[in-house]
Amino acid sequence: MDQSTDHTPPTPKTPRGPTPRTDLLPRDIEALALVAAGFSNDQIAEHLGCTTGAVCAVVRRVFQRLGTTSRAHAVALGFRRGIIR
Repeated sequence: MDQSTDHTPPTPKTPRGPTPRTDLLPRDIEALALVAAGFSNDQIAEHLGCTTGAVCAVVRRVFQRLGTTSRAHAVALGFRRGIIR
C-alpha cells in the first residue's frame, strides 16, 4: 500500500481520562493523533463530528497544555512523551 495515501491516525496511548503528565483529555489526544496523521482542521472536524471552530479550540488547548505554539512541535512532544504512538 502507498503510505502517502494512508490516513490512519496514530493510536492514542491513553483512551480515558486526563493523562497525568499533560492533563490532556481523550478528545485532545484524539485530535493530536489526527494532527500527527496530517489531517487539516476541516478533516479533523469531519472525523470527530464537530465544527472546525471546535477543533481550533481543542488544538489551542493541546498547544497550551503541552507548552507549544506549533502543530509540528505538539506532534513531536506527543510522540516523545508517549501520548501518541
